[in-house]
Amino acid sequence: MTPFHMVLANKLVANITNYTVWFALTFRVFLVTRSMFASGMIAGVYLVRARNSDHDRRLSEAYSKGAAAG
Repeated sequence: MTPFHMVLANKLVANITNYTVWFALTFRVFLVTRSMFASGMIAGVYLVRARNSDHDRRLSEAYSKGAAAG
C-alpha cells in the first residue's frame, strides 16, 4: 500500500468518525430539547467548523505559495 493510499484511508476514517460524532451530538440535542432551532444551531456550528478548519487553511496557504513560486 502506497503512502498516498494510507493517508487517503486515514482521512476517510477520520471524516466518517467526525461526521458520526457530530450527528450523534445533533440528534441528542434534538431528543433532549425537541427543538429544531437548537439542532440547526449545532449543525450550523459543525458546517462552519468543518469549512474553517485550521488544516484546510494551512493547506490552502501551502498551495498558494507553491503556485506563486511556480
